Order: sequence, then C-alpha cells, then structure tokens
Amino acid sequence: VVVVKILVARSKGVESREFPKPPPIIFNNACPNCGGEITSDRLIIGVPCKKCLKLQLSKVKRAKKRMDRLEFLKYIYENTDLQRGDGFKKIYELEMEVNRINEISKKISGNRLWSAQKTWAKRLVKGISFSITAPTGLGKTYFGMVAAIYMAMKGKRTLIVVPTAALVSHVLKKLKEYIAKVDSEIVCVGYHARISSQEKAEFLNRLNTGDFNIMVITSKFLARRFSLLEKIFFDLVFVDDVDALLKSSKNIDRVLFLVGFKQKHIDKALDLVRRKQNFMYLTRKARQRLLELTKKFREEINEYRKKNPVGQVIIASATGAARGLRVKILRELLNFTIGSTRGGLRNIVDSYYLVRKGETDVVKNLMKKLGKGGIIFMYRVKRKLVDKIIRDAEELGLKVGDATKPVNIDVLIEKFAEGELDILVGAASYYGKLARGLDIPQLIRYAIFVGVPHFKFPLEITDKTHPIKGFIILNEVVELIKDKQKKGKILRLISNFRTKFMRLKMAKKQQIIEAIMEKKKLPTKKLEAIKEICLNVLEAAKELLSDSEIVKELKKSPFVEIREIGGRLYIHIPDAKTYIQGSGRTSRLYAGGITKGLAVVVTRRRKLLEALKRRARWYIDKIEWVDFKEMNLRKVLREINRDRKIIKEILEGKISKEFKELTRSALVIVESPT
Repeated sequence: VVVVKILVARSKGVESREFPKPPPIIFNNACPNCGGEITSDRLIIGVPCKKCLKLQLSKVKRAKKRMDRLEFLKYIYENTDLQRGDGFKKIYELEMEVNRINEISKKISGNRLWSAQKTWAKRLVKGISFSITAPTGLGKTYFGMVAAIYMAMKGKRTLIVVPTAALVSHVLKKLKEYIAKVDSEIVCVGYHARISSQEKAEFLNRLNTGDFNIMVITSKFLARRFSLLEKIFFDLVFVDDVDALLKSSKNIDRVLFLVGFKQKHIDKALDLVRRKQNFMYLTRKARQRLLELTKKFREEINEYRKKNPVGQVIIASATGAARGLRVKILRELLNFTIGSTRGGLRNIVDSYYLVRKGETDVVKNLMKKLGKGGIIFMYRVKRKLVDKIIRDAEELGLKVGDATKPVNIDVLIEKFAEGELDILVGAASYYGKLARGLDIPQLIRYAIFVGVPHFKFPLEITDKTHPIKGFIILNEVVELIKDKQKKGKILRLISNFRTKFMRLKMAKKQQIIEAIMEKKKLPTKKLEAIKEICLNVLEAAKELLSDSEIVKELKKSPFVEIREIGGRLYIHIPDAKTYIQGSGRTSRLYAGGITKGLAVVVTRRRKLLEALKRRARWYIDKIEWVDFKEMNLRKVLREINRDRKIIKEILEGKISKEFKELTRSALVIVESPT
C-alpha cells in the first residue's frame, strides 16, 4: 500500500500521521483511444487505458518527465494498440498540425503561439468555425495571418476581412513579410484606397482567375463589391472586428455564401431564429414542433456538409457585443455564437490633469514633456482650439496630422506609422478611426484627451424624448431613491428595458420609437409589450424629475454634472467606452508582453471627471487613476520608452523574441452539490 504523509494540526503542536492513498477511480467510456474503461491515474497522465497501452505506468511517467509534449505523444502513439480504436491517433495528428502552426509562427515572428492562440489553432485544424472574443491587443489579427499562411500551405484559400483601408495595407504588408520568411509561393492580394492602378488591375485579374491564396479586403468592400467575390469559394473567412462587419447586416449572409452555403439555408436559418425569439410565448406543443424543426434543419445541414465543401468562419471581436437576428444565424449553420467579455489586459497609467482654465497651455506643456508618438483626442472639435494645438506642436518641432479635417485619415495613419508624423489630432469618437484599429505598438506612447469625452441631453421628459434618454436618467437617479420599494421597482424597470429593448435590432427599435411618437399600435404583442416598457421608463423618469428633492440630490451628486444652458437643465454623461477604446491604442501586445502606455485627461470639469472614473470601472474593475501632477513621470516614461526600444530591436532582428505568457487557457469544472 502506498502511503502519503499529511500534517494534522493539534492544539499542542503538529504531528505527522500516515494514511493509505486511495486506489485509482475507474471511469467508464473515458479512454482517449478506445472509449472504454480507464483508471484515473492514466487519465491524469493523459494516456490510454491498460488494454490499449501495455506499457508499465512507471515507465510512462519517466518518459513524460524527460520528453517534451510532442515527443511524449509520439512515444505513446507508437506504443498504442490502434486496432482497439483510433482516438489517440486523432489526438497525435491534431498536436502534429498545431505544432506545424507553431513552427510557422516561430519562423515568421520568432514567437511560438501562446496558450489562447494554441486553443484557436486546435479549432482551426479541426475545421471548426468559432469566435475569438478577447481584449484589444491580444494577437487576434496576428493569429488570422498565421492561420491564412497555414491554410495556403495546405493549398486552401483564405479571405481576411478588416475594418479599415489602413488595416488592409498593414495586414498585406505584414503578410508579405511573413510569406517571404516561410519560403513559400503563396499569392497574397488585397484592395484598399491607396493601391495604384497597376495593383488594382492585378487584383481584379487574380480575382477573376482565382489565382491567389490569401485575399485581404475591408468590410465595406465586401458589402459594395460582393458581385466580384460571390462565385469564389473560400476555405476560411477570418473576420477581424465584427462591429465593422455588422454595419451592413447582410454581410453575415455574404460571408456564409463565400464558405459554401446557399440562399435556402440562410432563409431557413433566419426563419428558425425568428421563431425562437418568441419561444417563451409558445404553447408546449408549439415549442415541441419548433425543437423538431430545429433538429430536422441541423440534420439537413449536416447532410449538406457531407456532400458539399463548406469552409470555416472565424470572427474576432474585442467586446463580443454583436447583436441582431443575422448574427444568430451563425449558431444555426455553423454551431457557434459570438461571446462577450468584460475588462481586459491593459498596461496603462490612467491620469488626469485638472485645470482652472486654458487647457491648450497644459496640452502644449504635455507635448513638450512627452514628445513623439501621441494621439490627441478632442471632446469638441473647435477649429481655433485645434489650430492652436497644431501651432504649439510645430513650435516644439513636432509634426502633426490633423484628422479633424475632411481628409483621408488612412493616409495620415500610414504617414504616422512610417514616422513622417509625430502626433495625430482627432475627434474623441468610439467609432473614429483614431480610436479603433490602430495597432502600432512601436510608436504610440501616449494619448491626451482634451476634455472628458461625454454627451449631453436636456434633463426633462417630453413627448419627443427618446426612451434611451429616460433609461440613462433612471440609471443616474436610482441610487438617490431612499424608498426601498420604489427603488426596487425602478431597478426592475431598468433591467427589463436593458434585456428587452436594448437587444432589439435597430429597425425594430425605430419601429417602436415611431409608434411612441405617433401614438400608434404595433403589429405584434411582443413589440407592444416592449413599447409599454419604454413608456413606463419615460413615465418613471418624468415622475422622478418632477421631485424637487431628487433633482436637488442629483445636482449635489459628485458623479453627475448638471448645467443650465439657455434656461434649460442639461445632464452630462461621460463616454467611458470611448476613453477606454482611445487610451487602449497606447497599450498593445508584443513579444515581451504588453506595452506600457500613458493616458491623460485634461479638463476643468471635476464632476464629469469623477463620473468618468466611476463609469470606467464598469468596464475595467481594477482601473486606478492618478493625478498627473503627482506622478513620477520620469519613471513612467522610462518604462514606456524601454518597451518601444525592445520592439524596435525585435523588428530590426537585434534580439530574440522570447514571448512572455501573459494569459493561458484553463478548464474550470464546477460541480453542483445537488
């Protein structure tokens, strides 16, 4: 009997006792090779049962200690009885393919895939369609490029869809660099605004002949020029940024066409999705019929996939906040949904600079201290203010790109990336090109926000007030309500509005708003019920705002800014998502970790700043704010510059790219006690 020693604490000290080690547990249907019985000690090591693998367990354990993972799997594979089953063969072959992808990654960038990317690689090899929901800067685009090269080396074709022309140019440039390193005759083509007429002609020629392995386009090109693509089959479609793709809801249909589905499949899937929306309102018989229809449709799709080639779809998203009916088609046809995430990895010093007046003087001082590699986000684009910031920067010897003018922003971004510009100035907008898709870790060091990004609206409810404004007011006021019963009622109303109205497709929302404004009835009971929720939200907000004590408390709140403009009260709500998105440009994934960045909010409005701090914690739990005046700027800049120096040396091939594992995949099993 093998014994283990445990320590038992006693009041008089600690004594050593011996207990028998429990025997291995036998699991049915769990052998990774034959699917039969297996003991827990073999499962822990990750090898087949004793019938499939005759080797002594002690010998297997010694082998595992001295071999790397692939060597060990090969050793077990060669000693496994494959006549009893082929499960372990599949495991070994999967690991071999993942290792090939790993080697491609190492060859092109010097880095092996990190934990999450290995998980994505396994799904790619298995032919599974899936979504990647990971925070900004964790290597989703890089994985898409590695996947495209891997598929091309297997003679397969990939389409990469990105949100902007600047990203098309960036991805094309990177792909060509990577392809040169793997010594492969992979043909990579792409289309963006700045390609020459000769490049455009070559692109169209290769498109017509199908003579290419990888194509890179924008989601806008997919929507507007789909007729050029519709006859081409892609083995893989990699969508980088689902938000941009969904600006045209039909883009989901287009992606599905490109991987081999027919219009009839999409129509049937859409019909099922619509029916499922009303699942809770159906009778038991109707529910059963719907479940049978779903089962029958999936059998039909499985049969179609056996007889016809169907490609893979990988959709990457930083937020996972993809909504709408057509997104749900993915579940019916490809068996995956776009997940969601909160928070993220960022290495940013979030700071603020409170001023009494003269924000531009502070901005000039900041540019002088911080130097090159900055993005300046303007809350409000005032021409005089922007011109002064640009003049101040030029006095300091800094070259500025003005993205507030009606110019080609993609050109400015490219000039910035090539070092022709030192600073970019643009509007603080969540969907602005400066806040999204800029992945230049070797250059972007800091972000300055001139004013707190926010929006405002009248603190009143009229017949023309949008329900979302009522919803925002309830969110701000609810914590001020002292009556527990009344507060509970408002919280339930907020929850109902969020789950029922906010998740609707834009067209449905608009239909409800028009019905409210024009006092019309809606065609379905469901829409009528949601309209009633909207009316209740507006009524509750109106009632609360009519309470002078509530308004008084609201004005005193340190987290709510209310201002009188032209005799009317306005509530100002900080736009935390834009701040997080914009500041995120300064902290990106690279071979040594995540670059350190600095964000500074310059403002004279203390209340709005406090509200921004509070709202930012809704998205990033551990965000900490510091006063810029009290910061050890020299230390912060030293760390920021160190990261950029490392990246520069990596890009120049001066140092090896040892990848720092920042996150890893983990399986968590939660067992219910019942």
